[in-house]
Amino acid sequence: MKSQIRSILFAAAALFLGQSALHANIFTYNNGDVLLVFRQPGQPNLEVNLGPVSQFINASPGSQITITNFDSTQLQAAYSSVAALNWAVISDVRGAPVYSLPVNTLFLTNPRTNATTQTTPYNEGSTFAQASVGSVISSIAGYSSTVGAIVWSSGTPANAISNTLNVVIIPESDSSSYTSIAGSAGGLGGNFNQGDIENLTPNPFTNGVTRSDLYELEPGSSPGTYLGYFEFDPDGAVSFTAAGGGSGPDLTVSIPSDGSVGSNITYTVAITNNGPATATNVVVTDTLPGGVNFLSAVPTFGTTTQSAGVVTWNLDVLSNGASASVVIEVSALSTGEFTDAVTLVYPANPVSSNNTATATVTNGSPVIEFPDLSIVKVTAPKKITLTAKKPTVTKSATVEIANVGTNTYTITSLSNLVTLAAESLTAGVPNAEVTLVSGRPQKPLPVTLKKKGKLSVVFDVTFNETTNSEFNYVAQLNDTVVSNALVSVIVKPPKQ
Repeated sequence: MKSQIRSILFAAAALFLGQSALHANIFTYNNGDVLLVFRQPGQPNLEVNLGPVSQFINASPGSQITITNFDSTQLQAAYSSVAALNWAVISDVRGAPVYSLPVNTLFLTNPRTNATTQTTPYNEGSTFAQASVGSVISSIAGYSSTVGAIVWSSGTPANAISNTLNVVIIPESDSSSYTSIAGSAGGLGGNFNQGDIENLTPNPFTNGVTRSDLYELEPGSSPGTYLGYFEFDPDGAVSFTAAGGGSGPDLTVSIPSDGSVGSNITYTVAITNNGPATATNVVVTDTLPGGVNFLSAVPTFGTTTQSAGVVTWNLDVLSNGASASVVIEVSALSTGEFTDAVTLVYPANPVSSNNTATATVTNGSPVIEFPDLSIVKVTAPKKITLTAKKPTVTKSATVEIANVGTNTYTITSLSNLVTLAAESLTAGVPNAEVTLVSGRPQKPLPVTLKKKGKLSVVFDVTFNETTNSEFNYVAQLNDTVVSNALVSVIVKPPKQ
């Protein structure tokens, strides 16, 4: 009888231990681990532990990490199709610092609308604001929480597909699911207000890829740190590509070794992305040397503007291996050497020495195409008034030239004929922008100038100063220079 009772007790104990083992905590998550989450409306939530965030922080620039913590079998078990599938990557530092990161540091993805264009970084938030977001992330993982992946895993039998060390597939309606904790929108329960962290695959999703940028957000007030991007393809494969890598974009500048006063100088600024990643929000600035007059800037793509002797070239996106150039045309106003300086505005460039380039042009003796032509006078307004309502004013200035010889000349181009500059006489104020008028009231070409014949050449001069200043018009034709036409710019403060 005692033997039977002992057998029954042993059997009961074995059953109890078996049940305990069956429902032991399977899914693991540690402070600073990274979660990859998937969901579709009405379908289970697939949650994957990608391991410590340090692997993504410390990844070599441009390197790629293939995610192997889950496979397509688990993805197929949760979803019949990867089309119209939401996914995001999240992590936080909770309770105690880890990997030299302060508590309440967040890691969140920002979905790209264009796979080749990096998103605008999220902004860091206050400790309180980031703690609210972090608490939701920890609850999703079940880390020090009464709900979440760890909690669901501990109460569910182990399964090679749906409840493993790295993967759980939780019914959407369960209180521990990602959807139940984070809500239906991608704002982590409304606690993150800088946009939807979830990427949505297209429908159908048979080619191409979807990408989301990963940002590190320590408590503060600066833009987040870009770590790289996650990529999800139609086959269910996920990878991470670290930021940086290669040496590009790489600047090169070419410019003629010499030119002629009064003739146009054309030079080319070229930029190349040596890879391996696409460069976004690329801007190149070219500071023209003094003593030249800007005429034009024509890029192979992108847009250019010119103000106060600085040409700004906005390229937006430069793909891996791509090159672009801008042809800038100026006219030299005097002889001598002039140094042109080019700067790449691209903080993410891993090789900062590639961010600048210079080139020097030597202008030789003047080419006198019309030796009998001379400047008679410069006519321009003597006073310009700028106000709060009119902070920028453009006025015409006229250079009158005359044929003082006996020869007859036919003028076919004004750009090579006479130059005009509005040189600042006030310290700290740059020269005004001067452009040759291409239409009316310019006289149509060609123009024939006989003995004593005269021609007025019209320029537009733009003033946008913020302080009272003076300028001197300097006109040059051959060896004739007129520089006694003064203009005063008066800046009126706004009425109180």
